Amino acid sequence: MSRDGEIAALLRERDGYLQYGKLDRVAAVDEQLQLRGYKNERPETAPPQGRSARPLETANQPTEPEAPAEPKRKGRSRPARDTTED
Repeated sequence: MSRDGEIAALLRERDGYLQYGKLDRVAAVDEQLQLRGYKNERPETAPPQGRSARPLETANQPTEPEAPAEPKRKGRSRPARDTTED
């Protein structure tokens, strides 16, 4: 990965952390950006405008698994008549 690709990936990662308000991780990414020679022109300590600092309440809650559907029957719905003679 080129240096520009690494920086672009780190910036995307940083934006995600900002969106969820994980400022400790933003600082860690900023450190990595600085090690790669990137200078942040606009330091952000809050999420971009129009975005929530926290994810939706339902986003992180586990959902109950759906009950498995009853398997579809193949063929006849009732057993065939016994046609054998004794």
